[in-house]
Amino acid sequence: LYRNLKMQTILVILVAGCCCMSFGEAQVPKVCSSIEILVNKTCCPTSETNPSFGPCGVNAGRGICTDVSKICYTGYKQEFVPFDTRLNWPMYFFNRTCKCNENYGGFDCGECEFGYTGNNCKTKLPMRIRKSVTAKTAADWTTYNKQLQKAKNISSRYAIVLPTDLSNISTSIVRNLSVYDHLVWSHVFAAKTHVDGYYANGSAYDYAHEGPGFPTWHRLLVLTLEREIQIALNDSSFSLSYWDWTDFQGQPDWKSLIFSDDKLGGYNETGYLTGEYYNPENWTSICWPEVGTNETCDPTDPSGIRPIIRCNRNYACTADAGLFPTEADAYRALNNYKLWRDSSSNEPYASYNKFAKNSFGNFLEGFSVVPSSGEYNPLNSGVANVSDTESILIGTLLHNVPHIILGIGNIKYPSCVAGTMASEGGSPNDPAFFNHHTMVDCLLDEWLKKNPTQPYVGPVGNRMFAGHGPDDCLVPFFPLYTHRQIYKVGSELGFSCDLRDFAPPIEKVLQCSKDDTCDFPAIHNTPAVHQHSCY
Repeated sequence: LYRNLKMQTILVILVAGCCCMSFGEAQVPKVCSSIEILVNKTCCPTSETNPSFGPCGVNAGRGICTDVSKICYTGYKQEFVPFDTRLNWPMYFFNRTCKCNENYGGFDCGECEFGYTGNNCKTKLPMRIRKSVTAKTAADWTTYNKQLQKAKNISSRYAIVLPTDLSNISTSIVRNLSVYDHLVWSHVFAAKTHVDGYYANGSAYDYAHEGPGFPTWHRLLVLTLEREIQIALNDSSFSLSYWDWTDFQGQPDWKSLIFSDDKLGGYNETGYLTGEYYNPENWTSICWPEVGTNETCDPTDPSGIRPIIRCNRNYACTADAGLFPTEADAYRALNNYKLWRDSSSNEPYASYNKFAKNSFGNFLEGFSVVPSSGEYNPLNSGVANVSDTESILIGTLLHNVPHIILGIGNIKYPSCVAGTMASEGGSPNDPAFFNHHTMVDCLLDEWLKKNPTQPYVGPVGNRMFAGHGPDDCLVPFFPLYTHRQIYKVGSELGFSCDLRDFAPPIEKVLQCSKDDTCDFPAIHNTPAVHQHSCY
């Protein structure tokens, strides 16, 4: 994620503690959370609203109960201790689940897939249009904030299973969460690093970041929150709004645009949120600060339940210009990059990790490679023709920057050291996270529309990228989806975004000297360079 830019905060966060029990857990449908079902390792429930459908809707031709291996790739070997319950998801907990036919969906096949409705799930729903947060009226904000409040307080259809002994699933403790918090927990779980230390060898960092699955994993997170709120509110039209941060670059009053008491919550000099909806009494975190690789987060542990914090300094080289991503950055990402793989690379795994050059996936997440001289050429795709021996990694591009702005603030003179959005796993506790990632998903959708023939690119069966392969099931979601299934234009999933057209870059080649780091920290002991000129 943006870990390279927050290393100076990590000691403070670790000292603060975490909510830990053991190191195995899962999110499962609540109807499959009993000890009897867990021991049986079969999650094939009958629809509660239509019991005549039978298990997985088999009586109505909606689906069947089948082996997980017929849905997901499950060929990874558990070679290391401690045991990683995410590997070959969800095989540690269930080896049989529902597989739905045609457009039927849900963990019991009692629903329709994204974008469909009707008794036979053959009718397309009206297209949901995701709109910009800045287009919301005062009434829109009131409605939206009340909807999120309900999601924060209505019980989820999913439960968290916490085995206290991985050799005996019957020792599990089951926790219930709200609709909103179960999605937070999902991110916490997927964002824990691989237990076997593969990351040091250039692998994906975890099951959701720094690998080919970053865009699709977060797309499913956003889609799932929308779906669960739609069900909870009985409103199929509910959509998240996107936060287009390219509108914010250089605006000294950017906070007032959405971070005010009547919108996504203001925040005072302490970093605590203000306003009716997201103040410390009405909106708190779970599983924050960080949860370690071999630790389990019990979402009810009071040590992880804290107020949301945002940093109160502009992330800027000057007092009046925030270094948000620019319109030109978005244009470059959408028009100049392959999805992921750079076939010219000589590095064995650089085709898939954050060091891959000419990669839309990397640029979208926030990583790119530039010459160590500090030169940046926006007219030549920014990172083209960079030699491996004279390049450095920067982590301050599209997705990463808003996390840094709200989570860390000014790097050189940090105003806070543990903002919620800086948390590796717990960042979704801040409600701004989902507006931010809706924007990320809208950019993915624009790229997919421009590149309809490019397949999902990811290593098949490569242990270093477990969870990121095209047919790996996304951890820890139910119903089960592979990356290949989620990698499609938004209209096939029932949504579109009303993003503006991003103009091409017009600036000339920018130069920053090695000594002028513009408040950005050194990465890998080399001066970091941002795509903007140093102010």
